[in-house]
Amino acid sequence: MSDDAIYIEDLHTSVRNNFWEPRHPILQGMSLRIARGSTVGFLGPNGAGKTTTIKAILDLIRIDRGTIRVFESNNRDMKIRQRIGFMPERPYFPEYLTGQEILRKHGRLAKIDETVLDTRIPELLYDTGIEHAARDQLRHYSKGMLQRLGLAQALIGDPDLLILDEPLSDLDPIGRSDVRHIMRKMKQRGKTILFSTHILPDVEELCDRIAIIIDGKLHKEDSVHNILTSFASIEDLFVREVQSKTKRGAA
Repeated sequence: MSDDAIYIEDLHTSVRNNFWEPRHPILQGMSLRIARGSTVGFLGPNGAGKTTTIKAILDLIRIDRGTIRVFESNNRDMKIRQRIGFMPERPYFPEYLTGQEILRKHGRLAKIDETVLDTRIPELLYDTGIEHAARDQLRHYSKGMLQRLGLAQALIGDPDLLILDEPLSDLDPIGRSDVRHIMRKMKQRGKTILFSTHILPDVEELCDRIAIIIDGKLHKEDSVHNILTSFASIEDLFVREVQSKTKRGAA
């Protein structure tokens, strides 16, 4: 059995802004392997292809060519997709529903037994710090509360693989602390976590490894331990790598 939770090889994607224009490349040979049970910080400058890579893993966009496997299976396999929890950068939910209604709907989509949901929903609302607003319509939620709810819905199916796109944005310090605590709990339970973020101190605290993507390709991948033996911080490495790549591209 392979140790990979995610296997990506030579992934290419492109978009066309208008029908009459040529396609514009986004991912240009992206390759990445993420081991089961690891927590990986997915880093890169804006426009590098982080969210596109995540969408490709989740089969939310069409790829031009390449290979994507999740737990050794095709990422389009519904049984595999049920093992994935996903939190987008800006979660959107119908504002007329309540927090607990959203979680129950997502739980039903994941085919979770109602008796299990009766226990799991209050636990997730408590863990994410929004149990006080469980019966409030989402029109009354702040951005940070919606972010917390987005994490709760990603966890509703007790996923083996958790993919988080900027999970700590729009959160106050208490909210960030709560989310970090949840991520540590998931890690302790052996879950695999891939999360994209620009908050680099959190990467140092939470991650085993980092993967830096620049211009649609994997630029650097290493353990946090190895990096911090050579650099003062992940931020120092990240700035150096991005600036050096930019200078080479301009030369």
